[in-house]
Amino acid sequence: MKPQELVLALRALGLTQKQIQKRTGIPQPTISKIGRYGDRDVMLRTYDALRAAYEQQLKEGPVAPRAPRGRPSTRAAPAEPVAPGSAPAASAPAPASTPARAGASSRRRPALPPVVLRPFPRGPLPWPAMHRD
Repeated sequence: MKPQELVLALRALGLTQKQIQKRTGIPQPTISKIGRYGDRDVMLRTYDALRAAYEQQLKEGPVAPRAPRGRPSTRAAPAEPVAPGSAPAASAPAPASTPARAGASSRRRPALPPVVLRPFPRGPLPWPAMHRD
């Protein structure tokens, strides 16, 4: 298997890039590059570490999915499909407007004045008085 295929297979078995890093000792940014771009110039020890982690994971089996991190989603659940010939269910009225972000201003920036291009002066450039003979 190619290094990219090993990384993608480990990810398909449920390992995160951080978990692959802990098992192989390969930095997470390198694992990301191998998985995304298929780095062709991979050191032998990197390939061996990925292969060993893959073989070990095959023996252990897939990893159970983790609970999502971060805040729960505030998006509304998708609407249920309506069967043909039936009336759609009544829904709650949509809010009149979305609340403004804290500290956000509703004013627009003032327009900048137009740029005026002037022609370059022809002839010799004026020298300061101290340079004259």
